[in-house]
Amino acid sequence: VKVAIIDTGVDMSHQDLSSKIKGSVNMLNKTTTDVTDMNGHGTHVAGIIAGEKTGVAPNAELYIANVLNEKGQGTMANVLDGITFAINHNVDVLCMSLGSNIPLPDIMTSRLKKAYSQGMAIVCATGNNGRQSVEYPAHYDYVIGVGGVNRNLERATFSNYGFDMDVVAPSVDILSTYKDNRYAFMSGTSTASPLVAGGIALIKSYYKKQGVELSPADIMGMLSNINSKKDRQVGYGIFDIGKMITM
Repeated sequence: VKVAIIDTGVDMSHQDLSSKIKGSVNMLNKTTTDVTDMNGHGTHVAGIIAGEKTGVAPNAELYIANVLNEKGQGTMANVLDGITFAINHNVDVLCMSLGSNIPLPDIMTSRLKKAYSQGMAIVCATGNNGRQSVEYPAHYDYVIGVGGVNRNLERATFSNYGFDMDVVAPSVDILSTYKDNRYAFMSGTSTASPLVAGGIALIKSYYKKQGVELSPADIMGMLSNINSKKDRQVGYGIFDIGKMITM
């Protein structure tokens, strides 16, 4: 299963990650495939998905698009190019632990819809402002919007929420890989979305081995059946691989 991560890059030499990286592109400097992470955020996300010791799906193949700088900032154009990179590599899952509080331009939404129509499950964080307002692109109905819960499995105070959110996952003090071959605890919906992305990779792998290729709509249907109705605080509830596999 191929997972694309659009973020601050990754520690390409990290002992837990180096063998997982199958493709990379630096959208900040389009002349190189060096996606060395100067921030740490992207490496943390990658480790949650596929880290040898920290990952949900350690056998997943990672495709890294570096679209955010050392401050975690980037342009819409860079993110757009990152989505195109994921489309060109025909990945199964796209993880974007980033967002905007304003609707995205049409060119961005059409590119995301193309990724979805190509069979890509798109997973995005809802944001960390603690308000009833899901960031974009998590807001869109063809994107899996992931909020965060705390140790008591209640909505984390910082997690954005609302009926546009689909599911929640742990988001407080999550241990994963970090830049400079280190490990770190981080909190935020940016840690919840890769947990879901990694889980979806496992579910897709499970079905692929039985000759079944799950579509993004299939995944959405599974998520909507975790609970009978949606709640504005936790969406359809806590992401549950066991429940989804038995549906």
